[in-house]
Amino acid sequence: AQRWRREVERDFKSVLAQLHEPSLIDLDRAAELNARANKLLREAQHWDRQIARLGGGKGDGVDDDIAKIATRRGSAIRY
Repeated sequence: AQRWRREVERDFKSVLAQLHEPSLIDLDRAAELNARANKLLREAQHWDRQIARLGGGKGDGVDDDIAKIATRRGSAIRY
C-alpha cells in the first residue's frame, strides 16, 4: 500500500509541476490538470486510510505531504 501511495504522490507532484508552468495559458488544459490533481489527491487519501487499516503510521498523511509540496514551490495554494 505504501508503494502505491508513493506512486500516486509522484504523479501528483508531476501534475502540480505542470500546473505551475509559466507557459500554461490554455484554461482547458489547466482545468484538466486540476481535475487530475484532485483525483490523485482522493486516491492518495484512499491509500492513507488503507495504510492506517494495515497498522501503518498516521504521521505520513496526504495533507502534510501536500502542504510540503506547495510550500516548496512557494505557493499558498492547497490542492
